[in-house]
Order: sequence, then C-alpha cells, then structure tokens
Amino acid sequence: MTTLIRVDDMHDYRQILDRILTEGEYSSPRGLSTLDLGYTTIAFHKPEHMLIRGNGRGLSAKIAAVEAIQLIGGFHDADLMNWASPNFKQFMDDGWFWGAYGSRIGHQMEAVANKIMADRETRQAVVTLWNPQFDNIEGKHDYPCTVSLGYRIRAGSLDAWTFMRSNDAWLGLPYDVFQFTQLQRTLARSLGVPSGTYTHTAASLHVYVDNIDQINKITHGGIGLWEPDGIGDGIETMRTISQRARMIGQWPGDLKENLMTESEKWYVRILDPFHADVPKAELG
Repeated sequence: MTTLIRVDDMHDYRQILDRILTEGEYSSPRGLSTLDLGYTTIAFHKPEHMLIRGNGRGLSAKIAAVEAIQLIGGFHDADLMNWASPNFKQFMDDGWFWGAYGSRIGHQMEAVANKIMADRETRQAVVTLWNPQFDNIEGKHDYPCTVSLGYRIRAGSLDAWTFMRSNDAWLGLPYDVFQFTQLQRTLARSLGVPSGTYTHTAASLHVYVDNIDQINKITHGGIGLWEPDGIGDGIETMRTISQRARMIGQWPGDLKENLMTESEKWYVRILDPFHADVPKAELG
C-alpha cells in the first residue's frame, strides 16, 4: 500500500506525524519497536518554510546548516558534524561517517546542472547516494538512508524528488527535507529558474515507539524561521557554487562579506562558533 501526503511546507509537520500515529503498523527491525507507515510520498507544494519553531520540535539550526552546506559543497567534515551534535559520534567508523552524503555526492550536482542546461526536458538529472560496492559490507554504523535524488524542470520551475529506503519522521525527516530543498534551491539559482515542488518518498516512513510521548507534544502550525535561499548569486555555475559552499563550511575567512549573498551570510553566521574554535590548519 502506498500513502500520499500533500502539504504546503513544514508548518504541516504535525499532519505528517498524525498519519503515522493513526495508520502506521507496528514492526521491530533490529529489535527496535516502530510505528511504520510503509511506502510513503510527501508532496511539498510550497517548500519555502522547512525549518519551523514554536511547535515543540526544537529544531537545531546548527545541525540543519552543517548538513546542508556539506551537501551543497559535495564534501564531508567529521569534526563539523560532531560539533553540530555529539550524538552523531555513535554512527562513526574509524573516525569517519561511512554514509556521509556530502562526499558521496561529490561532483554529481555539477553533472546534473550540465545535463539540464543541455536539455531542459531531460529525465537523466539524477544523483545516486547508495553505493553497492560499499553498502553491502556488513557491520558499519552509518549506511545512507537516502538512495537517490532527482531534478526536472516542469512549467518553468525546478522540481526535485528524493527517494529514501528508510526515514525516521521524528529525528530525521525535519532535517532531511531542509537540506534537500536547500540543494534544490541552490541548483535552481544556478540554472536561473524558480524552485518548484519537492517530493519526498520513503519506502519506510516511521517513528520509534520510544519517541511517541515527544511526538504527541507537537502542535500544528508554528513559526517559519528565516532560512536561506540556497547558495550562489544566480549567475554562477554549479561548480563555482559548490566551491563557495566548501569555503563556507571550511574556510569562511577567505570569503569577502560584501560579496556574499544574505543566504551565504546565514550559513557563515551559524557556523562561525565552530571556526572560531578550530585553527584553520586543522580544517584540512
């Protein structure tokens, strides 16, 4: 059975959670009890407010910024991740995050942009994150939940979709939809088109039973945080934009503030405490 949830943005987060609580079925993968809605697609028709406060969730702008900037820049920094949240350390293997999205994306977004510029109606603008060479090795703590991303221009706007093998709607979904729509908005800026709809599909959209008490405290609505409109000034290539994102994440001191967009300043401001504590030579 497939479930379709249509919403405008993350103001409707409670609506998504309610569908899981009322229609989900109990299952216990790895011995952990969950309520699982199964194969679910969430269609965000106006994905402009994807970080929400005032509804009880208490999202961290720090985590959101760290995940999104690495995605856009196609890089991974374990120290940056652990600064955002010490809870990430439990997913490390030998000082590294096995399934880190940024390093797996690499230069794929540049190829995506090139395909769309060559053919505005292409259906080949796809990014792959799941790697069978690595992800069939057993015993790792951090296999990617996201399998692929895709983009297509329709009605003059850039639509985006994400397919996930598994998605925790309490811990993961609020940050996932933020970082993936940030990537969508960045790509749209590089192509000179507006962002369109964002479609988020998970083969398993679930919550852990241990989190249900917290979930029941979430309210409807909330206040949308001011959030960036992606990276780039609208006239740069995706390669240049990715380079700027890497600088914001690792060497922001090399950027001139008067040449940064308001969105880029948001990322710099959120990440500034990390860079203030880490000598530049240690950032790699």
